[in-house]
Amino acid sequence: MRSSALCLLLGAGLMFCMEQVYAQPAQPDGKQGQTDKPQDRPARKPDAAPPAKKPNPTPGAKPDQGKARPQPGQPQRPDRNKGDQGQRRPQPPPQRRPPSAPARGGNPGDRARSYPPRTPTERQWRDWERQRSWRRNGAWQGQPTWQLGRSRNWRADHRTWVQRGGYGGFYIPWAQFSVSFGSGRFFRIGRQPIIVDGYPRFQYGGFSFMMVDPWPEDWPPNWYANDDVYIDYDDGYYLYNRRYPGVGIAVSVAM
Repeated sequence: MRSSALCLLLGAGLMFCMEQVYAQPAQPDGKQGQTDKPQDRPARKPDAAPPAKKPNPTPGAKPDQGKARPQPGQPQRPDRNKGDQGQRRPQPPPQRRPPSAPARGGNPGDRARSYPPRTPTERQWRDWERQRSWRRNGAWQGQPTWQLGRSRNWRADHRTWVQRGGYGGFYIPWAQFSVSFGSGRFFRIGRQPIIVDGYPRFQYGGFSFMMVDPWPEDWPPNWYANDDVYIDYDDGYYLYNRRYPGVGIAVSVAM
């Protein structure tokens, strides 16, 4: 009985297994019992490194953050992208030159020269004074009084320093001349000039001046007290009256 029941159970199990096998659908290409697999992907090379990821910008960070900054003591390289746009090289400060003597104007038409064209020695200008060289070429010979020193025809009596052969007397140093003399530095003689050897003399700026021309006939007798005058240089010294422009009386520095 037991052996018969055991045979029945084995037969029933075998029938069940056969039904499961024949119940599966047929696979194409003769491949039965195999499930579909995904397509094969190309294998990565083991030595290829993955691409680097760009870091996400930090909120509030400036674009130039993260760049290498030069260390102290190392020279900085100029930015070639900027070039020279908007940049100016610092210019050296201008060098100051000592003031030079400008050209001085005298009588109209005369050629102005730099002050002074030459500086004679003491012996030369003293010889020039002793010989009274200013009286050359028919120049005024002087008068014993102030009233007689008034010209009757000033244009005929007047002589320029060029006509007298040039000025050879003492020259006022430029440092003093630029301070007290020249056009625009007016003064008044104040007192009537004194007569020395027939020529009127007056003082101004620490120097004594001698008039080697008569004073013009259209000037009042007291012009020395009321008129503004100044002394300028043009091949020699001249005394100018502000009320009578263009008229210059030749004067010499008396030492």
